[in-house]
Amino acid sequence: MQFRYYPESQSRGGKAEVDFLDILKSRGFHAWKGSDFDDLRGTDIFFVGKNGQTVGVDVKAMKRISRRTEIQDDLTAVEFQNVIGEKGWLYHGAALLAFERKSDFIIINKEVLLAFCLEKVDRFHFVSSPHDALYKVYMRAGRQDIISMIRLTDLPEDKVRTWSKIQ
Repeated sequence: MQFRYYPESQSRGGKAEVDFLDILKSRGFHAWKGSDFDDLRGTDIFFVGKNGQTVGVDVKAMKRISRRTEIQDDLTAVEFQNVIGEKGWLYHGAALLAFERKSDFIIINKEVLLAFCLEKVDRFHFVSSPHDALYKVYMRAGRQDIISMIRLTDLPEDKVRTWSKIQ
């Protein structure tokens, strides 16, 4: 199976990771970038929490709804099943997710996000386009992934933290 490589998306993702790492360090956390192997397993950044435990974070850069649209920070994609048909990143990898927005990051526990998505997303209502996939699911042509779009502002306020970007 051949997949396209999008250097612009990769670059944007790398910048979001660096920005989040800088925020962690500015807040006094001992934090570091994970290895390429860690990245493949769904963890971009590690930090030592206030309880002394090492915590992994999967950083998600702002997304386009499709390749032909502008980058936006209202909606994000969530992955129930990955491109080869295995469980998507909602089910494995880092304990925390950090979603980039223009001026901040929203941080949420992966289990909380998974519960939210299982409750809100109609996983049996398939649509043909990501533009129609708000709380519904779609598959990209030639791939086995199952993805939905969610609105970041719909996440439960009492379960998220918002950290401003360093200006």
